[in-house]
Amino acid sequence: MQVRITWNPSLPTVASQAFTAGGVAYNDGDPFPWRELGIDEHTARNMWNSRMIDCKPAPQTDVQPVAQAKGDMPGASTDTAAKLTRAERRALRRQG
Repeated sequence: MQVRITWNPSLPTVASQAFTAGGVAYNDGDPFPWRELGIDEHTARNMWNSRMIDCKPAPQTDVQPVAQAKGDMPGASTDTAAKLTRAERRALRRQG
């Protein structure tokens, strides 16, 4: 299941299903410039609530490269407790 982005009028919107607005047909994924079409925020939010449009996330600009090994990852723990299974951690807690 895909997580849906919360309504945010400052983000760009896209059509999430095919519909016609202002005499223009929009397909799933097409940009939907509701402000330029003169649609007020209340109506745009109702369209979002009806799942006609979705907010498009802003592209990430500061993507970090994937670390090659666990030891190379910032904040990676070398503590053996981090490598224990859930059952092993429970058993250790019970021992006190």
